Amino acid sequence: PELSDPATDRPGDELRSVINVVPGFEGVATEVRVGGATFPAGETGLEALTSHLAGLLTANPALRVNLRADQATRYEWVQPVLQAVSAASARVEGGGVKPRVQLVVVRED
Repeated sequence: PELSDPATDRPGDELRSVINVVPGFEGVATEVRVGGATFPAGETGLEALTSHLAGLLTANPALRVNLRADQATRYEWVQPVLQAVSAASARVEGGGVKPRVQLVVVRED
């Protein structure tokens, strides 16, 4: 059947992008992964990540972002990734793109 109202999407139909903050030793992040793309943690990697995310948001302004980080990773490594998502949305032509971000904290037992 065809949906009469596009706002009535079935759960799970929206496009998602998963950003993984890869943990290192003593709460430091070593890199950030988005799909098959890997970016080094730090300024250069975050700029490349921002550009990559801007491309994803341009292709799909309704993109939902899951940001995954290990519980042991210090927030000082997670917060710049959140800023990269915000900066990427500002780069999308026409503006008004506000990606929905969900922070997922992974606890290793």
